[in-house]
Amino acid sequence: MGKELDQGAVGWGLKRKDNLADVLSPVGGVIVEVNSRVRENPGLTNDEPYGDGWLFMVRNPNIKKTVKGLMVETDSLDWMNQEVDTLEKMIEDVAGPLAADGGYFQEDIFGNVPDLGWNDLTKTFLKT
Repeated sequence: MGKELDQGAVGWGLKRKDNLADVLSPVGGVIVEVNSRVRENPGLTNDEPYGDGWLFMVRNPNIKKTVKGLMVETDSLDWMNQEVDTLEKMIEDVAGPLAADGGYFQEDIFGNVPDLGWNDLTKTFLKT
């Protein structure tokens, strides 16, 4: 708590076994509360990202300015579709063609297709 975040700068990190990744903060401000339940049970972030899986709360002195820098409505849907397309191409490059009907991603894509490369995934999707 008390850590200052700058919008667009590295704010925190993720760890998977020996792999580390920095995450850019979508907002600036000061962390005022941390969810201790996630430290005890990290799976909450996947199981309940919009419920008990939250990471921390941030106090921002200028919320109107901050919100202007975030994606809204169809912009976020378009962005998400582009990210999925990018991931599909990456998987095809290392594992061959995907199902003709498009199929569905399994949970734990990196665990199932480690040839994607941790660094390539974090560089592509986390921009770090």
